Amino acid sequence: MRAQQPPGLQPRRPSAPTGQKLFHGPEIDDNEVKFSTKLGTGCFGTVWKGSCFQKEVAVKIPVVQNLNREQLAAFRKEVEIMSTNHHPNIILFMGACTVPGKFKIVTELMDTDLETLLHSDVSLSLYERMKMAKDAALGMNWLHHSTPTIIHRDLKTANLLIEKTANLYRVKLCDFGLSEIKPKERAWLQDPKNGAKGTPLFMPPEVMMGQPFDEKSDVYSFGIVLWEILTRKEPFAHYDDYDEFTEAVCDRHERPPIPDNCPPSLRRLMEACWHPDPRKRPNFEDVNNHLDIILIHAAIYDEQGRRFWQENFIRMEEAEWDHFVETFYKFLRIDRPEDDVTPDEVSPYLLVGTGGNLSASGEFEINAGDASQKFAEDHVPANEILNLRCLKTLLVNHDNKSGDKKGYVNVERFGNILNWFGPLIKKKDRTPFLDAIREILQEAWFHGDIETGEAQRRLNGQGAGCFLVRFSTNPSHPGCFTISKVSANGKVAHIRISHSAEGFSVNDEHTYPSLPELVEKLSKALDLRFPCPGSQYSQLFSAGGSVDLGGYVRYTGDDDYARGGRK
Repeated sequence: MRAQQPPGLQPRRPSAPTGQKLFHGPEIDDNEVKFSTKLGTGCFGTVWKGSCFQKEVAVKIPVVQNLNREQLAAFRKEVEIMSTNHHPNIILFMGACTVPGKFKIVTELMDTDLETLLHSDVSLSLYERMKMAKDAALGMNWLHHSTPTIIHRDLKTANLLIEKTANLYRVKLCDFGLSEIKPKERAWLQDPKNGAKGTPLFMPPEVMMGQPFDEKSDVYSFGIVLWEILTRKEPFAHYDDYDEFTEAVCDRHERPPIPDNCPPSLRRLMEACWHPDPRKRPNFEDVNNHLDIILIHAAIYDEQGRRFWQENFIRMEEAEWDHFVETFYKFLRIDRPEDDVTPDEVSPYLLVGTGGNLSASGEFEINAGDASQKFAEDHVPANEILNLRCLKTLLVNHDNKSGDKKGYVNVERFGNILNWFGPLIKKKDRTPFLDAIREILQEAWFHGDIETGEAQRRLNGQGAGCFLVRFSTNPSHPGCFTISKVSANGKVAHIRISHSAEGFSVNDEHTYPSLPELVEKLSKALDLRFPCPGSQYSQLFSAGGSVDLGGYVRYTGDDDYARGGRK
């Protein structure tokens, strides 16, 4: 029953005072707007993909073009709201045509809407989805803080548009056709009988019952949106009768069922947003504060890891490496080592005549490989320094949103590293977190961040028993690894390694305290004879390879298992 408007729920828009100018934005000549593809049709209009002044745009055309005075005022009010609210999470208004019979609104063109994305098979982690919720909440907070206050009145996933850049999503509010402007001197608004506005599935009970309402009505709608973002399901899908639905929501206070595995902080926020009493619902300022915590919980499962990020980097999606590593070592209560290997220290070894030759001109030619080996022999780094190098290699991303070349640590990546190598604080009889990272990365068979296709490419042409171990990115099984090996028949097979606080296992038959021990003990049973060459981490364990501590390669491919598609 999504987006169905029951009989009697017709939109009501206030008329404008005589002579009041409601539109101050750029007027666009109808002849400048070209149409190409229909994007969607709603109760009040059709949206087209088109162009204006050689720029691709979205064009909304109202169904009714022969507008009376009240309808014209409503159209101009929608334009006014869009043209005066500039925010990264509100659709960009570009102009409008207000010529009678040719009414249209021109906005930036987006990639899709949140409803379509959620109900597709696109893999979206919980963290990615909560970032979308945060975007929507930021846009709503802007509307509610505007002067005068703007109540959206039709907040739903279909009215949250998606802009996709690379693998990042940004959500923007759209469709202000039902929005209300609440003067500051008025505490609430009220629809006339049989004049409630909005989409029933997302409509708050006070509006359904014709009672006074304020901006907390949008908060209720956001609670339903949040549930849909979490579950990727349609809310109240079991209802097809409007009267039964209204009775359930208004009288019995029925709400969508929250899954058992929902993070407690997210559960509390949803229940607060859709509380029957509007006065007990949070405002969007509070909603955003709660979402800051929820985002950390969605990205980081490790309790100590959550505490570390929340205490030091709350409201930050990424932290600069220098700041991160300083606070991280303090959190672990260990001294941060000074990694003092520099190009200046390596260069004297390039002057040593180990393996060098005189050129025809008499100049000495240096064998850099031999020099590097000589340097490595004299400068074997301590485990503490190796731990630091390994941590930086896994965590640091130089391709950050700010565009500078500084190293940054992303919160979701940090959470994944804790899943793979954690817990952060281990039992006394277990290998400490940083040591555990080093012990795995120094294994020749560990290839880390490579996708399935790359693993198969590396194993092609190798003999039976050749194998490598890599990260598995299946969000349904956080912290898992994958063994990719050449079978006796020459084909590449993949085996999942489960990981928990207790250790590592294959098929949950026996748990080993470390990944290297599992590989060693199961090498015969799994026919793991020799490691596949090409591990990107081998350079970390020689002094010559320590100068450039580059960042990780973000995983973008498909794993060998389902990756968090819609359940």
